[in-house]
Amino acid sequence: MEDGMCRTDFEQNPNLPIHKLRPVIFLRPFMKLHFALTLALACVAMVTLAPLQTSSLAAESDPKTTQVAPVYVVDRYDPKRRPEADLKAALKRAEAENKRILVQAGGDWCGWCKLLDKYFRENGRVAAALAADYLIIKVNYSDENRNEDFFKQFPPAEGYPHLYVLDASGKLLRSQGTGELEEGRGYNEDKVLRVLRQWAPPAAAKK
Repeated sequence: MEDGMCRTDFEQNPNLPIHKLRPVIFLRPFMKLHFALTLALACVAMVTLAPLQTSSLAAESDPKTTQVAPVYVVDRYDPKRRPEADLKAALKRAEAENKRILVQAGGDWCGWCKLLDKYFRENGRVAAALAADYLIIKVNYSDENRNEDFFKQFPPAEGYPHLYVLDASGKLLRSQGTGELEEGRGYNEDKVLRVLRQWAPPAAAKK
């Protein structure tokens, strides 16, 4: 049944009761409206989801947002631990994995120690560099336990947190104050990465 026939019926007899008109006259406009609404909703969905998909892809490709956890042999400042035993275990593992040891001296009393902890874990590039080349051990320094016997083998720290970089034999490579790495209430990414890359194992040793 064609649309033109229905229109003709109405035009020829405009007084014809509505319930006797052929239904296609009324269905076609609603079908067109339904199609238009469906198309509009599909367009809105595409516009809404596209930025989310782009953002997700960007996050996957941006090292800053990629979460790679640093490797901690000891991940807390514990005044009851024996750092000599912790270092011995870390050195054995470092030799097997061709990594450096990063001794992180500080304590739970130290606000900047907590900031450095957070920075190491949350900055993607720094976390990736640490995970690739370093094993970290935290060694407590506090009024409760200064671990003086352990720290006397290293140059004295001028403040905390303080970092000592060792090779897999236990040889001190770098005594690094963190004050010079600070930026505002955090740390400068370029400066931190420069230190980590400078004292990382040679590329040949990683093969």
